[in-house]
Amino acid sequence: MNKFYRISFKVELLEDCHSGSGLGMKGIIDDMQARDSSGKPVVWGTTLKGILRNLAEELYSLNYPAATETRIIQMFGTEGSDSASNLVFSGLYFDNANNENLRPVFSTSREIHSRKPLNDTFRCVEMLSAGLKAQCEAQLFGDNEDIKFLKLLLQRMVAIGGNRSRGKGRIKITDIDSKEVSELKLEAKEWKRIRLLLKTVAPICLPKASVAGNI
Repeated sequence: MNKFYRISFKVELLEDCHSGSGLGMKGIIDDMQARDSSGKPVVWGTTLKGILRNLAEELYSLNYPAATETRIIQMFGTEGSDSASNLVFSGLYFDNANNENLRPVFSTSREIHSRKPLNDTFRCVEMLSAGLKAQCEAQLFGDNEDIKFLKLLLQRMVAIGGNRSRGKGRIKITDIDSKEVSELKLEAKEWKRIRLLLKTVAPICLPKASVAGNI
């Protein structure tokens, strides 16, 4: 039987990493680190979810028993579509991180079998400093086997950001914990009005509509 679970874990950057915003600073930085609405560096939950999806598909290609196509689609949705998924991540908001934890890194491409840089390939990327720590949460609607599979994926996630395949952006994940989230069940004859005060922990965009119901 599927239930709601809240999963929490800690992340520490073992190396400098870059999770880009797709934006640059004209004439200075080609690709800036993603930031939240207050200007602090962040790694978005969608980035983490994408990395975990790649790991799940890797296990699927290796015929790992728990990595079934149905489970991957239910947890991560169908790639390239707007289909709903059962897994939602918060972003990585690093403790006491500020602009002092960001530094520019310069690089160029090189000619094959040579150390000579190629023309017009000089670029500057903003990097998050190693040593930063963050707490992350996720919510999953699934069963106990789904929780086990998600924990396995988290244990296999050893890097984030760009150039992971080249050994950059190594991380350490610890204190993985999961708890079942209790549900409020009301009988039809007990309908009541509930007033909620919501606080966003990540940027959110709600389209303008003539009727309520976005939440």
